[in-house]
Order: sequence, then C-alpha cells, then structure tokens
Amino acid sequence: MKVCGVRNFNTPNKREVDDDSKFKSPNKVTFKSRLKSSLKSVQIEASAHSREKFLSDLRKAREITDVNETNDFLDKMRCRLDNPDVLSVDTVHQLMISYRDNQNYNGMISLVEDLSRIEDCTLIDTQVIRYQYAFALARRNKEGDRERSLATVLNIIESTADKEALSPDVICLAGRIYKDKFIASNYEDRESLNNAVSWYRKAFEMSPLEHSGINLTTLLRASGEHFENNAEMQQIAVVLNSLLGRKGALHQLTDYWDVATYFEVSVLAENYQKACEAALKMAMLKPPVWFLKSTMENIKLINRCAATISPIEKANVTCARFPVLIQELTKQFTPSYLTLNVTERSMILSHVLENSQQKKPPPGRYFHLRVINTLMEMTEADGTQGKVLSNLDGEKMHFEYELTPNGERAVLGKGTYGVVYSARDVTTQRQIVVKEIEVKYDEEVQPLMEEINLHSTLSHQNIVQYLGCDVVHRDTGNDVFLIFMEHVPGGSLSSLLRSKWGPLNEPAMVLYGKQILDGLRYLHEQKIVHRDIKGDNVLVNTYSGVCKISDFGTCKRLAGLNPVTETFTGTLQYMAPEVIDHGQRGYGAPADIWSFGCTMVEMATGRPPFVEVWNKTVKSAIP
Repeated sequence: MKVCGVRNFNTPNKREVDDDSKFKSPNKVTFKSRLKSSLKSVQIEASAHSREKFLSDLRKAREITDVNETNDFLDKMRCRLDNPDVLSVDTVHQLMISYRDNQNYNGMISLVEDLSRIEDCTLIDTQVIRYQYAFALARRNKEGDRERSLATVLNIIESTADKEALSPDVICLAGRIYKDKFIASNYEDRESLNNAVSWYRKAFEMSPLEHSGINLTTLLRASGEHFENNAEMQQIAVVLNSLLGRKGALHQLTDYWDVATYFEVSVLAENYQKACEAALKMAMLKPPVWFLKSTMENIKLINRCAATISPIEKANVTCARFPVLIQELTKQFTPSYLTLNVTERSMILSHVLENSQQKKPPPGRYFHLRVINTLMEMTEADGTQGKVLSNLDGEKMHFEYELTPNGERAVLGKGTYGVVYSARDVTTQRQIVVKEIEVKYDEEVQPLMEEINLHSTLSHQNIVQYLGCDVVHRDTGNDVFLIFMEHVPGGSLSSLLRSKWGPLNEPAMVLYGKQILDGLRYLHEQKIVHRDIKGDNVLVNTYSGVCKISDFGTCKRLAGLNPVTETFTGTLQYMAPEVIDHGQRGYGAPADIWSFGCTMVEMATGRPPFVEVWNKTVKSAIP
C-alpha cells in the first residue's frame, strides 16, 4: 500500500526538480548562509565591545600616581589578554605604551616574549609592536639588550618593502642606539657616532621632525661642527624654528618635548637667556624624570664634546684691560676701562659706575705706556702705522662663489639693482654675500666705492656688515660692481612672512621692531639715512632671532650707477608723504621712521602695507 506523497518526496520526477531549482538561483540567500552571517556579526560586535572595554579600563592607569600600584594594575589588565576577543594589535600596543610611560620595560619585553610562544600569533610581527619591543630593550639596557634591540630595528627596516610605510621613529631608534653606544664608550667610539649621524639624517630627510632634527644637530655639534660653518646645521635650525613657531610662543607650549627642543636649540645657538627661560618652562611642566634625563644627556654630550673636540673653543684670545680717564664735554674726567682685543682688532670703552670701596693704590699708574704700545703694535702689524682705521683701499677680497649641484652659482635673491650670490671668503673661510650690479655710468663707481669703504667701518649687531667692494672689468659689455657683505642665515623679513610665518603676534613684533629701531638709531647717529626701509631690506637670522638692516646708505649711489625705472614705484608703499611730494629732497630721518611704521604693518598683517591702494595704482597704470 502506498502513501501519497512518499514517492514524490523520495524520488521526485524531473519536472518537480526543475520547479524547485528556480528557488535556488545564485541571487537568492539561503537560510543557512543568512544565519551563519548573522552569528559572525554578533561575534565581531562582541569582540569589538570587549576591546573597547579593555582600552577604556586601561586609561584608568593614568589616574594612579603610585608607580607600584600602576604596575600591579597593568599586570592584572594583562591577564585579560587571554581572552581571544580582547587580544589584538591595538590592545597590545596600548598596554605596551602604558608600561613604557611607567618605565616598566621588563613588562613590555616579557609581554612580547609570552605572545611569541603562542602558535600562529602574527600580531607580534607588526611594525608597531616590534618597534616598542626594540625600544624597551634599548631602554632596559641589560647585557645583550642593546645588540638585540639594534638587530630588531635593522630587521624591521630590511623587511619593510615599501619604505614609505616605514615610520621615521624606527629609523630614529637606530640612531638612538648608536648614540647610546657612543656615550657608553666615553665619547671615543667614532664609528658609532658616525652611524648615529647617518641614521638621524635619514630620518630627518624622510620626515623633517623636531626629534630627528635636534638629535642630528646635537650629534653634528659633537662631531666638531659649528653653526656658523655648517650649512646643514643652519638648514636644520631653520626647519626647527619654523616647526616650533607654528606651535606658538614658548609660554604657550604645553608638550614637554616641544619645550625641550626649544631649550636644546637655544643651547646649540649659545643663546643662554632663552635657554634659561625654556628650562624654567620645562620644570613647570613637571615631566617624568626620564624625560629630563634624556634631555640632559644631549646637553652633557654638547658640553663634553665641545670642550674636547672643538678647535674654535681652544683658540687663544688675547685681551688687555686698562683703566683710563675720559674727558667729558663738561671738562670733567670720568673713570673708565679701555679693553683691547688683539684677536678681533677691537677696542671697548666701559664706564665705571661707582668707585671701589677698597683702599688700594690707583691702578692707572704707568699703564698709559702699555696702552700706547699695544695700539702701535696693532697698527704696525697691518702696515697701517699712524692710522686708526685699516687702509681699506689696500685690501682686496679673495673669494669664491658657492655652487649648486648643477655647477651654477648659488643665487640668494634678485634685487632692484642686481643679483645677490652666496660666496666664501678664501682667507677666513667664512660665508659671505656678493651683490653684483652692472655698471652703466662709470663716473659713479669711484664715489660709490668711497662710500662703501666708509660704511665698512661701521659695526652694529643690527646692521649688515659691509666687507668691501670691487670692480670687475669686462672685455665686452658693461663692467660689474661687486659689494661684499656678511651672510645672514635665514632670509628677508618679507619672504619669511609670505612663505613661512604669516602675520606675527605682538611679542614677535616687539622683538624684531626693537632691533630694527636700534639699527636705525645707530645709522642716524652716524648721519646716514637709509632711504629704503622695508621688509625686503631686513634680514632675519632664523636660529638666533637677530635681525639686521641691509642696503643702508647706498640706494642713491646705486640708482646713479644703474638707473632702473621701477626704482621709485617699487617702494612706493613704504615711502613717507614728504618723499612722495618732494622726491629726494624729502628724505631725512623722519622718512625712515615712516617706512619703519609701514614695516610694522607688514609684520602685523603678513603682507605689504596699503595693498589696496597699490593694486588700484598698478591697474590704473596698465594701458
């Protein structure tokens, strides 16, 4: 006896199979696959929730002030990694960072070593975990740790096929290990020093950051290099100042490493006033002890190597100091001291504020003979006996141009009257600036040479020092007039405002404005009117903060030497009203002060003054 439906259920005919197949098309999702996908989603959400809970609880470690309690808490959190839902690269990394902040390097190392015993645990092969492991080994520094750390770092670098995916911190760690080896060798392992410089240089070239930049500069200084002689150190200092400048003034910085970088740059530049301000700020931030220890290691390195390696520090400086009497306009005598520096060929008169209370014989007896004899020796040595100033006409500058990798002259800028090149004084090996102006009127050459030779005797920290001039005669074409000036690393105030800084804040405006006024006051005391004060003629030393006025006292002569139709319109925005009304007759010290005010407006706004009026003037001048 047959039951209906049994045959059809067990052995369906072809037509029935064809009817069922239409419900199994690829576009349909079966109940089994839908259920399986839903269960996986639940598992993923549960794992994500477990990891978030772990990270949230881990942040509570920052609220614990006691070191031992923090370590106990982290060890308990570590036990939660036994749960596969919690174990991930992010959770392990954050736990290692918590150990690192607590200087528990044993905990970091043992964590990685325990995870390595788990089969198929690939998360310890990630770059971030291996980096933290190498960092902990380098910090713990037990026997063999430094070699294991270096091997781990080099393995990370070699195994990373895409170098762009390589973190600069990994390369910096290689430099740090070699730096530690150099310090541990009592500063004698020069090979480790060179390797440290090489790795930090690679990191800085890959990504210019404060950490790699300050360490590279420190190690270059330890190698015997100096800011004034090393172009690489100057370039790094410019980058560091730019990076720190974007973060605000010193009192606005809240990150310890930013303040520490400011501190170390100030020490390297020998600006100890700023270094003291930064040191006070570092102490107020109350950083961990190992932060301070790391910073002081760099300072010790600078001091130690500067004392043992630097040839400049060992230079013999001859200086004599004599008591003298200065007769004032009131016919009264003021006790002072005359300091003669034979090496720098300079004399300084310092006023004595009050007489000493000690009862001693007058110190000035018979000293006048030594003063006269020393002055005569200084002048006779240069063949200028009987003259106070050097015979500038008899001195000729021997220099060579700095070249680019393409073999062309290194151009620093192009001004109204000529081109400015970077060069080097062959005699002193210091970097100088050479301005070349084409001579169109020969009768203006001699007056300009006399004026520049006279200005070469001027000396002030806020004006660019003239070093002399020369004329190059050509067989074809016009002659070329050369002006030699000191080199100011950095750039003009206008170019820095346009390309890097933007508008300055009030403290920065006060800093630069005061220096410009000091330089102007000195020029006006020497009866020199600048005639062209503007941001382009103010050069800023970006690693020392000193600004200098350039192109003073020669604008009128240069205009006669090489007339340019744009000379007047080029600086119209900075010209005083009396100059615009009366031309050259309107020039005087007040006109320079007006131009200084326009320069202050440029600092405050980041662009030239009266730009709207200037745009209308230019448009109306276009036919």
